[in-house]
Amino acid sequence: MRLWEKHGMTQRADNLQILNFLRKHKTAKSKKVMVNMAERKTNIKNVVFICTGNSCRSAMAEGIFKKLCAEKGYDIKCSSAGTAASSGYGASKYAIEACKEIGVDISRHKSQGIYGVDLKEVDLFCVVSMYHADILMSMGVPQNKIFVMSREKGGITDPFGSDLNFYRACRDEIVSVLTDLLEKL
Repeated sequence: MRLWEKHGMTQRADNLQILNFLRKHKTAKSKKVMVNMAERKTNIKNVVFICTGNSCRSAMAEGIFKKLCAEKGYDIKCSSAGTAASSGYGASKYAIEACKEIGVDISRHKSQGIYGVDLKEVDLFCVVSMYHADILMSMGVPQNKIFVMSREKGGITDPFGSDLNFYRACRDEIVSVLTDLLEKL
């Protein structure tokens, strides 16, 4: 049974229900969330990328990670979700364009909310900020299954509503972080 179901919610819960649930179960543990990469030298089979709307950062990360895994011959399943995402929407126009420039096609991406993910089946959650790590921990995800994708303390800045150059910078940071991560998995 998923955490949502334990609290009387279904996968079809609306965003307001989800946000209220997350606020109610929020923790203050986030400041120390970082995966010890030495511990991650395990058999990672399922990775989920998490952002807010699942239309920019996590969508790009999923596509980029799939390409990097294919290049290395790694058999790692990956997907993405948003903490406040509505299901079924495509990636943003500039996310698609920025990824296309590096040979990554995310044009068929469809957003999904975190409530659609079976948390117990995931080996590693890659989140774009400490805020998203907080949300996962409040849902019962152990700290050692969370990796904060960031070179800066604040996380990867949300490019939503910005110009193409901002999306390119976001994409480049994601490529750099994920390239380093794959070297350690």
